[in-house]
Formats: sequence, C-alpha cells, structure tokens
Amino acid sequence: VDRADHFGIAELYQLRGRVGRSSWKGYAYFLLPEEGSLDAEARERLDALRKHAGLGAGFNLALRDLEIRGAGNLLGSAQSGHIAAVGFQLYCQLLQRTIARLKGDKVPDLVDVTLNLDFLDFSPGAADLAEEEPHLAFTPYLRRLASRVFDGIPEKDALARARAAYDWVTRNVDYRFQPAYLLLDSIADGCAHSLRADCGVFALTFIALCRLGGVPARWQSGLYVTPERVGNHDWAMFYVEGLGWLWADCSFGSAARREGDEARRRFYFGNLGPWRMPANSAFFSPLMPADEALRNDPFDSQLGEMCVDGRGLTSYDFEVERTARFLA
Repeated sequence: VDRADHFGIAELYQLRGRVGRSSWKGYAYFLLPEEGSLDAEARERLDALRKHAGLGAGFNLALRDLEIRGAGNLLGSAQSGHIAAVGFQLYCQLLQRTIARLKGDKVPDLVDVTLNLDFLDFSPGAADLAEEEPHLAFTPYLRRLASRVFDGIPEKDALARARAAYDWVTRNVDYRFQPAYLLLDSIADGCAHSLRADCGVFALTFIALCRLGGVPARWQSGLYVTPERVGNHDWAMFYVEGLGWLWADCSFGSAARREGDEARRRFYFGNLGPWRMPANSAFFSPLMPADEALRNDPFDSQLGEMCVDGRGLTSYDFEVERTARFLA
C-alpha cells in the first residue's frame, strides 16, 4: 500500500485483512515516504494499526478511530466535534447524563474528588526543619559534614547556605542506580558516605544538609516530560525569606557537572525545567484515601498506587503507557 498515511484506519484494516488465506501466509506492506514527516493524525492511525494486530482487533480499532476523528455533537446543531481530549468512556458518560437530563430523569451525582494541593503551601513549618528517621536522620557524620559545608556562612543567609548544600551535593555525588529504598539504611547518611545516588537519594541528602543548616527544605516528586519520554523523578524545595519556596534538582545538576556544563548545573539551583508535574510533597507520605494494602512504592509516591480486592498491585502486575502530547 503506497503512501499508507493517506488512508483511513478502516481502509487499511480491510486491506490488511485481505492478505493471507487458510494455510497460506501473506504479508501487508504499508509504505511511507522516505523523507518528510507525517501529520499527527496519520501517525496515530498507523500506531493504532500496529498496536491492534491480533484477532478481534476490529472493535478496538473502531474505538480508536472514533477518538481520533471525533464523534460529533449528537444533541445539538453542530455535527462535528472531537472527543480525544476526554476519551471515549468519559464521552459516553457525559452523553448518558445529558440524555437523562433532557428526558427529565434523575441524573446521578458524580464521584466526589479530593484535590490535595499541599505542595502549594507557601509557609514553612516545623516539619521542614525536623529530623525524620531513619532516612533523614541527623547522624554525627552528617552534622560534621554540614559544619564544614556551612563554615563561614552566616546563619541568617539561607540562600547562601542552600547554595552551599547544593554545590557540595552536585560536585561530589554521582548518579548510580539504587535498590528499592526499603532495602537501604539511613539514606542521606549513606549517600554522604558513598557519594552515590539516584534522584530521590540526591533530594534527601540535599534536604538533610539544608535542615541541618537551618534552611527549611522539603521533598517533591512526580513526572517530568521531554519530547521523547515521560519519566518519574524526585527533586527538592527550600525556603528563603522574601523569595518563598525555590527548587533544587541535584540529580540533574550533578549530571550537568559530569557533562562539563556549569551553566546548566547552576540553573537547577532555584529553578526547574518547565515540564514538571508535582504529585507528592513529602517523602513516605500517606495516601489519600488511605490504602491498607502493601504499597508498591511507599517512599517516592510518584504515580500513586493501585489496589484490587484488597491486594496492592506491584509494577510486575501491570503495564503503564505514558504519552506526551504537545498542544500548540
């Protein structure tokens, strides 16, 4: 099929289905231009065909085609529309509610949702300076290290002290993959000894040094997005009077130092890249609503948890597909 990007899902699905009969194996080749880029919808159509290639794929392809092209407005004068922004299932729910309202039937209440915006709390509290055992324990080794890091810096100069903590971490600690935090001892103290960390260990070590230096600091974690991927990540926040809460990404700062990019290393003190989604503002924080099952990740909480029939699901029980879509 030449220029398969010019065909619709239904056409390509039918053409593909005509290839091969009984014991004879056939192949369908969808050709694309060697040079040039595909438009977004063509890429989505071809991705759908590649993903749904087994028996019984027609129904899933029809749903995906409906999401890509739009279902229109069945209850109004407009006969064009797009449902990709809300998804097919939510669209059907909204449609059912609208029909029920027009018929005079009772419309069931929507599910109550609790929106937790604690990461927008602009006032530092006692917890932002406190020791949190075992992983934010103020061990004798960390106290001696903090004394050296902040030597000569006035106690009231929170910005300079936070910068000193950031400089020490990003200039001395290198990234290394870490085992599950459940298997680690005191994380900040261990990092100060080994000089090895992943993003969460970087953040905890910076937080521990800041708090030992009298600078309020807290955890943040969630997602970061690039044009190529969506990934989990941890970073830190620190508070300076008159400036409020600022960010520090020691993991990205250390990576910049190893690549010889001093300007980028300095950027991640007080700044973050624009593509971040904070999901959690405390290390080892409880879930809302509470989850009594054994958690897959009780520490970072970047993605939340899933529980089925009272059993917590681990990362081996499900697959996660994350897609970045850039809107003009």
